[in-house]
Amino acid sequence: MSTDGWQRLEHRLSPTDDAIDVVRLDLVADCDRITSLRALLSTDEIARADRYVFAESRRRFIVCRGVLRQLLGGCLERKPASLEFHYGPYGKPMLGSADKESIGLPSLEFSVSHSVNWALIAVTRRRRVGVDIECRDNKTPIHELARRFFSAGEAAELASLAEPDQRAGFFRGWTSKEAYLKATGLGLSYSLNRFSVAMNPRLPAQLLEVADLPDPSDFWRMIALEPADHFSAALLVEAARHETVCVRQWSVEGQDIPSPSKHHTPDPDWQQRRRSIVAVGYRDVGSNWLRVYPRPRSFRSRWNTTRGGTFVASTTASMRMTGPPTSKNPKTWAW
Repeated sequence: MSTDGWQRLEHRLSPTDDAIDVVRLDLVADCDRITSLRALLSTDEIARADRYVFAESRRRFIVCRGVLRQLLGGCLERKPASLEFHYGPYGKPMLGSADKESIGLPSLEFSVSHSVNWALIAVTRRRRVGVDIECRDNKTPIHELARRFFSAGEAAELASLAEPDQRAGFFRGWTSKEAYLKATGLGLSYSLNRFSVAMNPRLPAQLLEVADLPDPSDFWRMIALEPADHFSAALLVEAARHETVCVRQWSVEGQDIPSPSKHHTPDPDWQQRRRSIVAVGYRDVGSNWLRVYPRPRSFRSRWNTTRGGTFVASTTASMRMTGPPTSKNPKTWAW
């Protein structure tokens, strides 16, 4: 995947439980944009921004958090400034219970990471997700850090790589590990050497081993991203081995983010579908897209999966997936 695989975002995100939207955000902004984004922040977020000693760090936080609010507000059809964030025991940000679900759709999950002047924001539904981005700093003592924090197998694999690949390999491993900690919400409370990831930057990213987890590939999918030159990034998504998910890459570099207006009215066709459709979908192993069939309103449970692969959905979230990728889904991987 190349850097130019990121498509300019010109509409609101519409994540589903089988699609992850990853937004690349340029944190450079002029004074007017910083002022407008700061107005979206909560009192505690403004206080946090003001605690930064350097103006550059303060600007990056305001832009990242303000755009996050715009993106999530668009998904939830809520004003960005009205959203409430809570934090897990290890600092993982999450939406408050009143904001997590909207118009009957499965709960919204997100992850945020930034490095220097770039940020990544991953948004999906129903699945835990983690994303991390790091600048490949030539001054980073990669082997010293690998011996100190990585598993013995990871440190040995890194040392075995060809010298030109070692720095990229270290940051492949580091971002993959950070993505796992963010997806699980464990943060640095969980030792980095208790799980292992693939280090070779020329091979697909992979979560290889996790302590007390028999086969992590049964639960998680790891994806390497290339957000910009000299940057590494990784995305981890909660997904069973047989499930199909897609990743859509978007770029925000100074443009306004579409969000609901005060008098926004949902599409009337959507309102009708929302009231009337309960769907049963079935997917064979290896199928790229779900087939969804309307069922009576008596089917009320949401996403009840059985061994046969049949599930019951109380919304039309899966209906949006009953077709191949379109121009609005520029980059799609199917597992």
